[in-house]
Amino acid sequence: MRPATLEPALAGCDAAVFLVHAMGPEHGDDYPERERAGAQAFATAAAAACVQKIIYLGGVVPAKGASRHLSSRERTGAILRAGPVETVELRAAMIIGAGSASWVMVRDLARRLPAMVLPRWLRNTSYPIAIADVVHGIVAALDLPRTGSRIYELPGPERVTHREVLSRAAAAMGRHRLMLSVPILTPRLSSYWIALVTRTSLSMAKELVEGVRSNLEPTGESLWSHLDHQPMPVDEAIARALAEEGPSEGRSGPGPSGNVMPGPRHRLKAVIALTVATIGFSLALALRERLDPWRATAVAAMLSGGLAWWAVGARLRSLFEVTTRSALTSILLGGGLVAATHGVYQVASAFAPELAGSVSALYASIDVGGSRLVLVLLTSIVVLGEELIWRGVAIDVMTSAGSRVAIGSLSVALYVLPQLAGGEPLLVIAAAVLGGVFAAQRLITGRLTDSLLTHAVWSIAVFVAVPLV
Repeated sequence: MRPATLEPALAGCDAAVFLVHAMGPEHGDDYPERERAGAQAFATAAAAACVQKIIYLGGVVPAKGASRHLSSRERTGAILRAGPVETVELRAAMIIGAGSASWVMVRDLARRLPAMVLPRWLRNTSYPIAIADVVHGIVAALDLPRTGSRIYELPGPERVTHREVLSRAAAAMGRHRLMLSVPILTPRLSSYWIALVTRTSLSMAKELVEGVRSNLEPTGESLWSHLDHQPMPVDEAIARALAEEGPSEGRSGPGPSGNVMPGPRHRLKAVIALTVATIGFSLALALRERLDPWRATAVAAMLSGGLAWWAVGARLRSLFEVTTRSALTSILLGGGLVAATHGVYQVASAFAPELAGSVSALYASIDVGGSRLVLVLLTSIVVLGEELIWRGVAIDVMTSAGSRVAIGSLSVALYVLPQLAGGEPLLVIAAAVLGGVFAAQRLITGRLTDSLLTHAVWSIAVFVAVPLV
């Protein structure tokens, strides 16, 4: 990405191994262009430094319907081969081992889910390969005779479906999963589920799922036909990958928010902020008979927002990215939740007429003198404070708590806790259900703006614009 730094780094090198892939949340949606520019800069610098050979690790290109990230891998290889430096491109399917995003996805799904609903595309096949065999292939390619730029496939020894890889990974961990095939589960829906359950980011999940919508099988000459080497079976590759990763589930490094996991000082500040916020919200609700509950809650929210900024600082600011598409999606989701709330209320009140009295009492408790503008302002303050503390600090500090489901569940529990002090069952139920939706948004997208917008739409609609009664 910084061409001026390449030539000095390559000075004196006879060969270079190109392992640079720019797909991931840190590189943005325009990663194919970044990969193209990087490959072109590297090819030019390698030629200027008189490098003799480049080994490029790319991906298998399906016979038809290559996804965006596989097309980008193919183009990177073409750019390197088109340069004056001899380039050997190695094309591998899923690599089984530490550092492989597709392996992390498979491993987390197999470990964390008691049952799996499988989309149709998991019936597609590939030749997964152990990371040790990939390394062996790269090193061996460095010693191949110089006959010009070319492509070799780097397949594993077995043709298996993606479903088989999941079931074998589960079996290797001593788990037997119920697997049900559902043809209507789309790749987009699958990617959201994967992002929630595994350590894979949403952007990465979308790309990986698109990549396996076709069979990923070698179409050209295999490198192994030139070497005296037999790649290890899939089961052995899985066993080695699990043994190397150990029981920690690889939780070091970036957490669900994409940030580096917090240190002890940050955790202490976050715990202080969460404790004070919980007490503040609880008091505002518990003393609603003596205080103006909505104004008191807004004060607690402002206090919580300030504490959140103090506890997380720049890490929190990084969560406020927004795109037009994500904003529209969040607003539409909020509208859907409003419609669902009204629908559930109408059905429930038909079976429990006393519910209308409870809801009317709830609205009466937040009356602010008939001023809708004041009510909108106070509601917005409450929403912002709640999101900053419960989906911002709470999730940020729990990045090592396990899976996204575990982290989200803890976040919801903390969100519900103050409602228990108020003793209002309707608010407890609403906090539990909506808290789960907001936590899922935050964990899947990695942004706070999504849950903030959805929460704001629901709260302003239900409390101000279109109340239930």
